[in-house]
Amino acid sequence: RGGGGGARGEPQQQAQAPPPPPPPQTSASAKRPGQFSPGDRVSWKDWDEDIPRGSVGTVLRVLRDGDVEVRFKAGGGRSAAYQVFSFDPAELSHAPEPSWNSRGRGY
Repeated sequence: RGGGGGARGEPQQQAQAPPPPPPPQTSASAKRPGQFSPGDRVSWKDWDEDIPRGSVGTVLRVLRDGDVEVRFKAGGGRSAAYQVFSFDPAELSHAPEPSWNSRGRGY
């Protein structure tokens, strides 16, 4: 009864395509808040004399406890030196990629 084909009760094998890869994250807006990776450009949501408002730093690494180590230019860029600070991810936001003028300088 029931026609030809496979025997009843046997699973039918169907080829399943692998899930598509996640889309590449090419801009700061593509990352979710609180997710940081080495090389990300970030801003501290607060400010002080060491890290003036608007300063942009670079994530060096994410620590085991979840804190994020960020390198900022000392004094907000008035010096050639850098300082490394550790932040809770909630204190940081992703900074936009720099715009480049014809001389290759960001502004």
